[in-house]
Amino acid sequence: CRGLQVALQALASAAEAQEATTRADEAERRSAHFEATRNEAQREAEALRLRMERAEADADARAAEAETHQREAREEVAELTRRLAESERRVAEAEAASPHPLHPPGHDILEAAMRI
Repeated sequence: CRGLQVALQALASAAEAQEATTRADEAERRSAHFEATRNEAQREAEALRLRMERAEADADARAAEAETHQREAREEVAELTRRLAESERRVAEAEAASPHPLHPPGHDILEAAMRI
């Protein structure tokens, strides 16, 4: 009877040990799954962070390029405006110096009427 009791206790202890091993294996499996999921999320976050940095750098470069084009266009407009004013000044000087006006009296009125 005593041998049977010892055998039953050993069997119960073995069952408890097996159950503890199963729980430990399950906990280790869940831990490994969590670790893999966390690592994947970290890699994805890092990839997104790098994409965001590249996009920001690209946006900054495009903005700088647009500013350069805008500045160049303004400079061109200023130069053309200066050249137009110079040209108009030379025309006015030539008309004033001419013994025969290039535009007879009333020409401005006629020209304005033709634009309408």
